[in-house]
Amino acid sequence: IRVQQNIYSEETYNNLYSTASGMLDPISLEEFLIFFVSLGIIIGISQFLYHPFIKRHIDDQVFKKKEYFVSLIIPVKGLSPTLEQHFRAMCAQNYPNYEVIFVSEEENDPGITVVKNLISEFEADPFNFGALHPKNIEYVCAGTLQDLRMIAKSHNLINGVEVAKGEVLLFTDSDVFHPPHWMRHMIDPLGETIRGNKISVTTAIFFIDPEGFLGIFPSLSTNAAAYLASFTRKNQDLPTYASGAAMATFTSAFHDADVISAWKRSLNDDLVLASTLYDKGYNIFSVRSLPTRPTEKFDTWRGMNQKMVRWMLTVHHYTHPRFHKEILSHGIFNLQFQAIVNLSIILAMLQGFGVLELDWTLIAKLIGVCYVYNVISRFIIARIIKEKNVYPYLWLSPISQYFWGLYFIIAAFFLKRFTWGGRLYKLDKKFGKLRKNSE
Repeated sequence: IRVQQNIYSEETYNNLYSTASGMLDPISLEEFLIFFVSLGIIIGISQFLYHPFIKRHIDDQVFKKKEYFVSLIIPVKGLSPTLEQHFRAMCAQNYPNYEVIFVSEEENDPGITVVKNLISEFEADPFNFGALHPKNIEYVCAGTLQDLRMIAKSHNLINGVEVAKGEVLLFTDSDVFHPPHWMRHMIDPLGETIRGNKISVTTAIFFIDPEGFLGIFPSLSTNAAAYLASFTRKNQDLPTYASGAAMATFTSAFHDADVISAWKRSLNDDLVLASTLYDKGYNIFSVRSLPTRPTEKFDTWRGMNQKMVRWMLTVHHYTHPRFHKEILSHGIFNLQFQAIVNLSIILAMLQGFGVLELDWTLIAKLIGVCYVYNVISRFIIARIIKEKNVYPYLWLSPISQYFWGLYFIIAAFFLKRFTWGGRLYKLDKKFGKLRKNSE
C-alpha cells in the first residue's frame, strides 16, 4: 500500500492565509462592531419607549374581587429590626378571609418572640390589626431538619401547608414589607383566564430594596434584569418562574402536582414550585401591578458571596429549561457592554496570534459608548421602578453586570455547594433530571 503525502508549498500557505484574512477584513469587522452596538442600543431605547404601553396594559388588568379562604404561610428565621413591622403588615391586609401561619424550625428562634407577641395581641383584640383582620394567627414549630436533600425553608413550608385550611396557599418571606392591598393583588387573578389559560398560580415580580454598598452592588444587576424581563413585553408573564417573595396557588393544584415530594428532593422552594406546577399544566401569572421589595443588606463580602452563590446555583439548577430561553431572548440585546468587552478580549487574542490588525481606538470608543449607555439606561430603570439609595452607585452598573455575569458562569460550571442558614448543601441533580425521575 502506497501512502502519498501532499506537502503544500509556501506559496499555497500564503494564499490560504490571505483568504482567511480577507474573510476577517479589518474594515468589515469594525463596521460589524459598530452595527452590533448600534442595533443593541436602538432596541434598548425602543424598550423604554414601549414601557408606557406596557404600564397601561398592566393597569387595565382589573380582576373581579375574590373571597377565597387564604392561608398565608411565612417561614421565620432570625431577627431583624424591621421584622415586627413586616409581620404586622402581613396581619393587617385589606382582604376579608384569611389566616396567618408562622413556621420556624426551632421554637427558640429569635424571630419567634415577635410572632408570639403578635399572637398574644391578636387573642386580646383582633381589631388591633384592622377591621379586616385575619381569622386566625398561629405558630407552628417544624422541628429540626434531618434530611439535607431538602432545605430548611421547604421543610418549614411543608409543615405550614399541613395545618393550612385555606382554598389558596400564599407563601411569602419574612424580609418583605407588604402594603395593605398586597394580598388582594395576589389573589384576585386566581381563577381568571388569560389568553385561553386559567390562572392557577400567581407570583409577584420583585425588586430588591438594598441597604448599604454591599446590598446595592448586586441589586444594580438583579433589579435591571427583573425590569427588562417583566416590563418590556406586554404579554411576558414568565410562566416558568416564581418569586419566593410572593407566591399563591390553589391548594388543590399544589397537592395535585405533588409539590411536597418535589420539595423533599430539591434544594429550592420557589423555582421548584413554579416548575412542578407548570409541568402539571397549571398556568402561572406574574403580578406586575404591585412588585414586592425584599430588603437586602450584607455586613461582609463573605455574606454577599454566600447569598449570590446560592442564588446563582439554584437558578442554574432548578429553573425550568424554558425559563433560560426566555431570559436569553430578553437579555441578548441588553448586554452591550459585556458583549463588546468579551468581543474585544477575543479580538485581542486573535491579534496576538497575528490573524487580525485592529484599530483599538475605535474599540475603546465603542466600549465607552456602551458604558455610558448602560449607566444612562440604568438611571432610567431606577426612576421607573422607584429605587432608593442607588443613584450614587449607578456608575458601577456596567461593572456589576459584567462581574455577576462571570460569577454566574463560574458558579454554574465549577461550584456544587452552597451555604444557607448555617448549613452546607450539595447539589446533585438539576431540576430537569429531578422532573424525569418523578415521572
